[in-house]
Amino acid sequence: DGMNCPLGAGAPPEAQPSPQPVELVYAPTPQPQEETDDEPQYEAGVFDCDHHGNPVQVLREDDDEPYRVVELDASSGEYNLLYEMDYLDIDTHVNAVAMHSDGNGGYTALASIGGRVCLFDESGTECLAEALEVSKPNLGAVLGDVFYYAKEPGNGGSRRIYWVEDIVGEAPVFHKHDDALFEIPTGLFTKSVLDFVAIDEQSVDWVVDDHDQASYLVGLAQRFEVLVIRLSTSGEPEAYAVLPGVVDWEEDPGDNSPFGAAFAYHSPTWNSLETFFASNEGWGIFELHWPLAVPEACWNTGFETDTHEVCASTANLTRWHDSEESSSNDGMNCPLGAGAPPEAQPSPQPVELVYAPTPQPQEETDDEPQYEAGVFDCDHHGNPVQVLREDDDEPYRVVELDASSGEYNLLYEMDYLDIDTHVNAVAMHSDGNGGYTALASIGGRVCLFDESGTECLAEALEVSKPNLGAVLGDVFYYAKEPGNGGSRRIYWVEDIVGEAPVFHKHDDALFEIPTGLFTKSVLDFVAIDEQSVDWVVDDHDQASYLVGLAQRFEVLVIRLSTSGEPEAYAVLPGVVDWEEDPGDNSPFGAAFAYHSPTWNSLETFFASNEGWGIFELHWPLAVPEACWNTGFETDTHEVCASTANLTRWHDSEESSSNDGMNCPL
Repeated sequence: DGMNCPLGAGAPPEAQPSPQPVELVYAPTPQPQEETDDEPQYEAGVFDCDHHGNPVQVLREDDDEPYRVVELDASSGEYNLLYEMDYLDIDTHVNAVAMHSDGNGGYTALASIGGRVCLFDESGTECLAEALEVSKPNLGAVLGDVFYYAKEPGNGGSRRIYWVEDIVGEAPVFHKHDDALFEIPTGLFTKSVLDFVAIDEQSVDWVVDDHDQASYLVGLAQRFEVLVIRLSTSGEPEAYAVLPGVVDWEEDPGDNSPFGAAFAYHSPTWNSLETFFASNEGWGIFELHWPLAVPEACWNTGFETDTHEVCASTANLTRWHDSEESSSNDGMNCPLGAGAPPEAQPSPQPVELVYAPTPQPQEETDDEPQYEAGVFDCDHHGNPVQVLREDDDEPYRVVELDASSGEYNLLYEMDYLDIDTHVNAVAMHSDGNGGYTALASIGGRVCLFDESGTECLAEALEVSKPNLGAVLGDVFYYAKEPGNGGSRRIYWVEDIVGEAPVFHKHDDALFEIPTGLFTKSVLDFVAIDEQSVDWVVDDHDQASYLVGLAQRFEVLVIRLSTSGEPEAYAVLPGVVDWEEDPGDNSPFGAAFAYHSPTWNSLETFFASNEGWGIFELHWPLAVPEACWNTGFETDTHEVCASTANLTRWHDSEESSSNDGMNCPL
């Protein structure tokens, strides 16, 4: 079974300190103990989320050995032992694990141990006296002070979901078999579901249905079918839906596997969410992508199970990481952890640079050395960064989003530039050693820049005022407002920091994008690389792409050839989960992409110039081969039938001109 410290705006952190046993404050107990007047109850210690934010599993390989609590080291793929639960009798059943929050930032591990609800740690257990409705549940999740549990839905006949309210209060309420509002029959999904996570819609509709700000339990069946259980406003499991899963995994054996450990990471306000499921067969850990679309007709309830059906809509998953094989496992995690974009960075300070300002981009000559732009301070400024100005008669400002407050903090003004100098198409260039330098089109040339000056290539770009810019390796891709002002082409410059940069010209383009395929225009894009995960599900494995957002949430996907040329493009209509959507359109002038070093996790965001907010694009994208357009006979170019899903993630500033960049890792 699996658990995690839940708070965190993204995927499990990939660079945690090496796990150490959690320091606890009480003596071990050989068995779960009932509280009596003569013997005080043990108090389980809080879990050390500060040092163990990765997915945690409670597992054992064989039934004659003690359960182990292990943490995934996402950088190495190994599982590190935190402790063994050797204080339990070898026959004691442990499963349905989760994390319970004390409301003050502390989390304590919780499970069904010997058929009772128990808080636990490395030395002992703290259990409720009353037995659970089923003695060996294997699904467990906590939402607030309510523990939800079940025994293997889908296997062994119709199954019900049970719950215990006020689990840390003076009078816990154990709901019984007859309190259930439905049961789940066999046959709707492959074999069974073995763990679930709790999802709360405090600020985002993660399940797109007719029930706003609802809560759900979500589990994964053995052929990637997704079980979604909807909770009523009073917390009862009131209905469920089953969505077939579509998994992006080249090595899928086509067989089935139990997924006994589930993990959910979310931000404090639930405006970001990532969920993962670990295979007992060692297939790996799989990420479920949000949102899920569940039409009203998909919900099943009641006990006439012959009428219960599988939903026509599907759920998307990708393989995220390796997992250990085990005969029994369950998962938990500290919910608030590291992820993209970070929500608790130090207060922004101006980046320390090492050279004097220059009033204009300078060409290199034999008499005058070129400036060298300083690296960006990614250690302290990992949130989305925008280069913007509200009015054309003021200097460009470089600002960073403080995700905890929603405010934008000034890093510096580019007041060393003439007020008429155009700045756009910004991105980050990696030096290959962990350093990133800001890059843009400044005055129609490729320039590295910082708070004091610029370092520019001498040759002019093919268009003087591009507004889309992205860097992949040492290649700078740029364009001028595709979708507006006639057919547009994508340009690129190779070897931008080398001795002989290659500027590709208008005639080097392999296609052009006409007007009319999406609303108005695209104003920024990000570069995506499929080193380890197929983020774009198509017939092109391990490809690279540029991805931008048009003004009514249409997604523009540009595929790059193996040699780096933009070779084809697709347009996917966007489906946005946003209650306050005005139905109008807005430019999205700033794009951001966060990914892991090996590209096995990815999050992308687009900021509205109209102040609508920052929107997250959810992966993977499905692009059938027929959706790709190329060449110059644009009358044959078409919009794709498949769609892309987005959610509103955060507020954004209104601006007349803006562009986005970020430290990618």
